[in-house]
Amino acid sequence: RAHRRGDLDRAGEFYELSLEEQGKNSEAHYQLGNIQWESGYYQDALDYYRSAVRFDVHFLKAHYRLFYSHTASGLVDSANYYLQQIIRKDRGNDQVKYILEEFPGLRQAPPEELSLGAMEELELDPPEEDLFASPEVLRLREYPLVRKVALPAYPPSAGGDSALVNLDVLVGRDGRPESVEVFEGDEPFAEAALEAGRNYQFFPGESMDRVPYQDEEDRRVRVWVELVLPFHPPGKTASSRNLPTASEREAGSESAAPVPASTTEGTTYPEGVGENPAAAADTISAAALPIPAAAGAGE
Repeated sequence: RAHRRGDLDRAGEFYELSLEEQGKNSEAHYQLGNIQWESGYYQDALDYYRSAVRFDVHFLKAHYRLFYSHTASGLVDSANYYLQQIIRKDRGNDQVKYILEEFPGLRQAPPEELSLGAMEELELDPPEEDLFASPEVLRLREYPLVRKVALPAYPPSAGGDSALVNLDVLVGRDGRPESVEVFEGDEPFAEAALEAGRNYQFFPGESMDRVPYQDEEDRRVRVWVELVLPFHPPGKTASSRNLPTASEREAGSESAAPVPASTTEGTTYPEGVGENPAAAADTISAAALPIPAAAGAGE
């Protein structure tokens, strides 16, 4: 979530915390590489990309990044190596098929090596980036689901305006909000949205894995969810039946797990643990990956 929102420092912090729990997680290494690249630390980025493919030889996005970076650096041998990896692992790509038609020697054993100029002119687009992690990556068996909706009160000082307020809600293991923060939204709506968010109730998220300091069968974990609360002037409040559900809304946009909701458009983006991410063993991190915990934390 922090990465999607452009907060690279915080995203990097949580990716690092994720690696403390899952040191071989290629996605975390890859995203740290992207952050280092965007920050101008190119050698550090290459190290992270190499780690991503070391732990998962089929991690295609990292192969593309390594090819581009070595081509840009004029390292012909390394660029050719990663080009061959892309050709082997992404044969269904129409651009790869065209490259093989243009340079049939790349099919040979050993393959033809292209010049730096030829590689710089290749039209080879990387796989599309997706910062919404799958349940498998998150290691979640169940996402949090809205159990009870709390309608926000329309602020008397709003002057007849309509608005949306985007909240980040940390759902506890008991399904109650432990923390509610405004990500986007202005007063006077923001305070009213916070009050409503604190009164929401959820079915808690469940991990695929055993949670430290909990019984074997107790897989409940703390998870951040994102809620969008609409405000309309009295008499013009949108009917909950007319609002799209999260799954309907997300079907046409990014792939995110839905939280069924009635009067709000609730979607889960299981992520961080606020300003103190190492405070609990049973929390999903802002990097959308498990994070380590302080000993004895949790309920």
